Amino acid sequence: MASRERRGRRLAAAAVTVLFLTAASPALAISASVDEFSARTIDHHKRVRLHKAHNNGAIGKAQYKRKSTPSSVRNLWIKRDHASHITSGSGSRIFTLQVCHHKNNWPDDCSGWKN
Repeated sequence: MASRERRGRRLAAAAVTVLFLTAASPALAISASVDEFSARTIDHHKRVRLHKAHNNGAIGKAQYKRKSTPSSVRNLWIKRDHASHITSGSGSRIFTLQVCHHKNNWPDDCSGWKN
């Protein structure tokens, strides 16, 4: 009987630990990339960080939609000549994201929408 009680306590402790770790772990970021540009959500899906990997004149943008205005597409541009990153302002939860390599007088090369 004592071993059953110990086993039951261990199982209960393990269940509480798993529940705690699951609740404490942040949701996975939404991420997308195309060519030298990559973006991901940060701060619990409240902001977007757009990264440019190379030192050149390429222009990129992250397009995203927020829960408060789901039909509105927001743009975060990076136009610097050097490798860098830029971060959006905070707002309601971001639920979809895509990254585009902007090409003048040509269609942009985009990653497609990621959720």
